[in-house]
Amino acid sequence: MPLAEASELNYLAHAACCAGLGLEARSLVGLLGERAARVPWVYTGDPEQQIARWRMPSGA
Repeated sequence: MPLAEASELNYLAHAACCAGLGLEARSLVGLLGERAARVPWVYTGDPEQQIARWRMPSGA
């Protein structure tokens, strides 16, 4: 996945998480794989903790 697409996917995944769209958020975070970026996650807390939480089957 090109860098620009990974950046956009990070923003989309973050928005889904913030909107409480659990199923979509987990799907999008899963698509990120190892391409999760610090921004935009850092705006709402610790990026590693947030991404790890949404990778869990239960999500938020």
